[in-house]
Amino acid sequence: MSSHFTKIAENLDVEPLLCDLDDNPQLWDQRKERTAGNSPHREASDIWIRYASEEAMRQPGFMTAPHRSIWWPAAAHLPALMDLTMEVMDALEGDLKLGGILITRIPGGKQVYEHTDRGTWHSEHYDQKVWVVLRGNDRCINTVEDEEMVWKPGEGWMHDNLLPHSVRNEGESERIVLILCFRRR
Repeated sequence: MSSHFTKIAENLDVEPLLCDLDDNPQLWDQRKERTAGNSPHREASDIWIRYASEEAMRQPGFMTAPHRSIWWPAAAHLPALMDLTMEVMDALEGDLKLGGILITRIPGGKQVYEHTDRGTWHSEHYDQKVWVVLRGNDRCINTVEDEEMVWKPGEGWMHDNLLPHSVRNEGESERIVLILCFRRR
């Protein structure tokens, strides 16, 4: 059986970005579109770094329409982000177009419920998604379909987010992940 998970990098230097995050707690949950209501992400917190403009997001049918990703104000507070993003791009090799960037946090004892990102333009267009573990514990369980895996801080992983996936943080400490979306040109 082949794995749903592909490790693309390890020993990434995540400490500088963690320091930036710890210095800027005000960045968490400025936008709640992904975590509101009965969302599968309702127990998580987000920092939006790069995504569509607010104007584009107000357009009817936005989720299924093509759009251009722009830098959001939070990026200015996270100078270490660019070096880590470049390390991931180097690991992927090739001509890549950068899409959305998101940082997510799951507190101990919480989860992201099973879901699929199928049907949204951004997820289907930027089909090279990398999760870089910034902070975690041995009881953060990533699941794609029926396969489970624990990722370690400093690792970069890919999987098909159009398949059913979820994360359970059964540990006591938080899990923080940088999500980078790319498309091969």
